[in-house]
Amino acid sequence: MSRLRDTTTDTLGFRAATLNLGRMIAHQAIGEMFVATGFRIQTPVEETVGHAILGSSSLVPILRAGLALEAPFLEVLPRSKVWHLGVSRDHVTKQPRPYSCAVPDRIEEDDFGTRTCFVLDPMLATGGSAEYAVRLLKGRGAKQIVFVGVVGAPEGVAFLHERHPDVPIHLAQLDRELNSDAYILPGLGDFGDRWTGSVP
Repeated sequence: MSRLRDTTTDTLGFRAATLNLGRMIAHQAIGEMFVATGFRIQTPVEETVGHAILGSSSLVPILRAGLALEAPFLEVLPRSKVWHLGVSRDHVTKQPRPYSCAVPDRIEEDDFGTRTCFVLDPMLATGGSAEYAVRLLKGRGAKQIVFVGVVGAPEGVAFLHERHPDVPIHLAQLDRELNSDAYILPGLGDFGDRWTGSVP
């Protein structure tokens, strides 16, 4: 996290830190998936009870910054479907502005009825983009949705939880507050710019 925040971290270092942290967050977040217990397995020395994650998963990265979490999540959940969702923030109104959607019109459950949709967006600032994504997924039939980010502001967490109390929120860090421009403090700047190398 310190490497992500540090202004001296170059693009290569920023991407490496994102990948490592993303794997940790992914392992934490998959705990929200359905786990089957009680079946018997044989160890080399005796029989015991086994546990396994059942059901399927879909990753919904919010473009463009959400792409940074796609790779580490695919390492942990390699059979996931990936549905990209383009949402930008209007810098005047601070409201979400959708511009692209690759989410199916109807989200089908799997044989276990346990498809989990992971909304991926590194920064949970106002919560507007995250709330839009969750609302869209629910409108298309998603039953189990999990939000995953890197850094969040209390304002964004409160907004998303108020609108969707059934959606678990997984963050690596909860920061202090938003400034007047709706940037997270202390934050790490514009995640998308730093991850793509759009800033020096």
